[in-house]
Amino acid sequence: MMTEPASDRKHTILDAACVVIARDGAARLRVADVAGEAGVSTALVHYYFPARADVIEAAFAHADDLADAVAEAKLSAIATGRGRVEKLF
Repeated sequence: MMTEPASDRKHTILDAACVVIARDGAARLRVADVAGEAGVSTALVHYYFPARADVIEAAFAHADDLADAVAEAKLSAIATGRGRVEKLF
């Protein structure tokens, strides 16, 4: 049986946390809901994120990183610096 690498499990948990936050809001996030969305145990969520606040903080940072990656990919497709700057505004 092959297991998922640790970085992939953490990424899966963060993706799930983002889904839960989008659906229920950060104030209503429960670690059990994140674990259920990710298909992992609450113990595994706590292994990576000791406290609920850590899950929330990491989820927002993860979402920010994903947004940056999308923006960079879209901007890199524009041939000129001027075009990239114009796209930003």
